[in-house]
Amino acid sequence: MANTNKVIGAILATCLAAVLTSVAAQDAAEQQPALGLPGEWVAAWRNPPAELRPLQIVHGLPAGQATPEAMTKLKELGLGGIVCNVHFNQYMRSDEHWQTLIKAVESCRETGLVVWIYDEDGYPSGAAGGLVLEKDAKFEALALAYDPSSANPFILRPSYEHTHASNNVYAARRYPNLMDAEAVEYFMKITHEAYWERLEEHFGKTIQAFFTDEPSLMATNIGQIPADIAKNVRIADPLDENIKPLASVPWVADLPAKYEERYGEDILAVRKSLFAGGSEADRRARRRFWSLVTDLLAERYYGKLHRWAAKHKVASSGHLLWEEQLVHAAPLEGNPLKMLTQMHIPGLDMLTSDPEAVIHTGWLTATLPASAAVFNGGRKVMTEVSD
Repeated sequence: MANTNKVIGAILATCLAAVLTSVAAQDAAEQQPALGLPGEWVAAWRNPPAELRPLQIVHGLPAGQATPEAMTKLKELGLGGIVCNVHFNQYMRSDEHWQTLIKAVESCRETGLVVWIYDEDGYPSGAAGGLVLEKDAKFEALALAYDPSSANPFILRPSYEHTHASNNVYAARRYPNLMDAEAVEYFMKITHEAYWERLEEHFGKTIQAFFTDEPSLMATNIGQIPADIAKNVRIADPLDENIKPLASVPWVADLPAKYEERYGEDILAVRKSLFAGGSEADRRARRRFWSLVTDLLAERYYGKLHRWAAKHKVASSGHLLWEEQLVHAAPLEGNPLKMLTQMHIPGLDMLTSDPEAVIHTGWLTATLPASAAVFNGGRKVMTEVSD
């Protein structure tokens, strides 16, 4: 989530802080044989390089803070750099704000700090601050909803009311379909390519990663945010109070064709099984559907981000929505591990720095991205935290 008090820290996924703290108190060479820890891990724990230190999230630096002097102050605090973006005001369209960001990146280079790029105006990622749907309304996320009380129970409708798009603390804003390859291509064209066009010389050097924040399939009712919070949330797109909350699944225009191509079956003929039924045929239809949805999202959104990042000499990173419990995973992204393994640096959102607050509840949040890193043959994950 977007919050200027949060920081991102790249951590070694399988190293326990308690063990490393004990090791760091003694000579690394003595401890390596006993604990089997690589010497470079111990050295990095004792004196972390910039890329392994916390990075301060700054959503749009004022011109007066995009200076070497301001960055030096961050460095003196022990920070390794910043996670930033072009200013949210006139998002992507203000030359003045772009010049400020360029100055900030150059100041980080001068002072030895690293930069991660945050890929959205607020969150969830994928909308480019509404510019994707401004380009073409057909890019909007879709849901197949089911109303058993109706004579025609199946309704294909936009995924907006009752979803995370309209129930988050940043803005109620319509959201693109991340299973739509054309929509994702446009998002990346006006976001990632815009950063590359202006900051190419810093990619793979000062600029080390792109961060995507809580993207999802969007086709599920996540419940209303509390009224005292909702009253302060900006309404970018009006909500229709006549839209009923219904059981829904994500949809994209070519899903029926992809389903038939993969399974040799018409999804429309078995669509009721997506919502009801306990027979083996019903369960098979649901397994097939969610397997396909998972692969479409992994390929068309996370996979595109991964391939673009690799081509442009940076890492792809970010974190998923509602990652605390597996029950949320299927409606939001299908198989979360397939999304996380499409990241060079899988991530999580753990917005407390108090171990007592998370010791019994936060382990799953960290386990999935750590597992994804191991599956990819890597060791590094990141966590979004707050003080």
